[in-house]
Amino acid sequence: MGEGNKNIDYILDEKIRNSLSAVTSSDFTFELMKRVELEKEFATQDKKTDKLVKYLTGGIISLMIAVTLVISMFLKTGKEGNEISYFSSIIDKFSGVVEYISVMAAENLGIAFDYKSGIVVLLVMACIFIFTFADKIIFKKT
Repeated sequence: MGEGNKNIDYILDEKIRNSLSAVTSSDFTFELMKRVELEKEFATQDKKTDKLVKYLTGGIISLMIAVTLVISMFLKTGKEGNEISYFSSIIDKFSGVVEYISVMAAENLGIAFDYKSGIVVLLVMACIFIFTFADKIIFKKT
């Protein structure tokens, strides 16, 4: 064991001596400074991208909150239980479709949901679509 360690130490010492005596190229300083400048430029671009993503995310979240508030205003009911929204016929049709799908799902799969669940599912699907679309635009993915 002692002889093997001496050989390894000798090889490592030789490698270190050879690396210390190596001469760098004449363009070393120029290349190093060029890389430092590129790193600074990339850091600046990353900050701009982060700022853009924060504003875009805030805008999308604000839009989702606004859409949720608008939908809740359209779905609110009066004291008598009558709908006082402008789109009551559209909501009634949508509610009928959701109830039909709910009945079919309950019969076949044992799953049931109402029109509010349908609206939540549609909002989630819209959010997923918006974030996927925004991701492709921001990062120029194809």
